[in-house]
Amino acid sequence: YNTKTEGHLHLYIHKGHTTLQEAYQLGKTLSMKLSQRLPKQWRVFPTDELPLEYNILNLPYGIYEKERGAAWSKHM
Repeated sequence: YNTKTEGHLHLYIHKGHTTLQEAYQLGKTLSMKLSQRLPKQWRVFPTDELPLEYNILNLPYGIYEKERGAAWSKHM
């Protein structure tokens, strides 16, 4: 997703139904791989480095609108 902020990367990945621990592990793996290739900034959600109250993701409407007919959107 292209943002208005130069040098920021927003990567939205639908992984289906996973447990919170699986999501944490997937996020760490992706972050590690990104750090090896990209000079950009990113943030991965969810993360176990923040309290649950701060693991909040704002999905851009353009992406939600594109995917809202998909089966996974009913679980959001």
